[in-house]
Amino acid sequence: MKKISFLFILVILSISFAQALDIEPNRWVDFTGKLGNSDVQLSIYRFSNGTLKGNYCYKKFEKRIPLTGKISGDLIELTEIVNGRVSGIFTGKVFTDDKDRFEGRWTNSDKTKSYNLKLTLSSIVAGSESHRYGSLATDSEVENFMKKTKDAILKNDHQWIISHIKYPINVTLNHKRIAIKSQKQMSVNFNQIFHAEFKRKIKDACTCNMFTNYRGTMLGAGEIWIDDYDFKLKPKNLLLIKAIIN
Repeated sequence: MKKISFLFILVILSISFAQALDIEPNRWVDFTGKLGNSDVQLSIYRFSNGTLKGNYCYKKFEKRIPLTGKISGDLIELTEIVNGRVSGIFTGKVFTDDKDRFEGRWTNSDKTKSYNLKLTLSSIVAGSESHRYGSLATDSEVENFMKKTKDAILKNDHQWIISHIKYPINVTLNHKRIAIKSQKQMSVNFNQIFHAEFKRKIKDACTCNMFTNYRGTMLGAGEIWIDDYDFKLKPKNLLLIKAIIN
């Protein structure tokens, strides 16, 4: 009986790993990794007919580059469009034998340059192709707000940050989680909350194609979360910072 149970577990595990990365329709599938020597983030959305749309960005620029393509089995081909013209082609394969990953090559349109592509799966997000984030705001509004949040933290723009927070908000001070209940209290403790190590993490985080769920949208590994608030009362403050994990 023990042998049968053990074999059953092995079969279940093998099936789970074999199906670890199934790029299903109506999902955003996000990868991070290297294009040549550059850090990139790439997201694709699959339609029911197997066609793909998406984008990728160089993390240091945080600017989306549109992609269209197709998937056949574990083979993916993506065409890069810049200013209405084809500027490059991604060709690669999805692997699930180790980490879920997408690896292949990028080649420019005249085939004079080619770089290795090595990406690993970072997240899968439910949503529509035109509306990734579960928010009343548009995708561009969500990403622009997070970009402003990131810039304000790095520039020590106290006033912008404290005026775009939903209070009360929990933060870590002196190794303890406490509730910050007002803008004044946030201002007094600003430098302790947004310390150097926290800023380093924020600087390295990309504001393109962020993870999102019913709780809101997060930056990086969850250092900052934002969500909709007070839309009817304050349309200009549709989005606010709801969590700081410092």
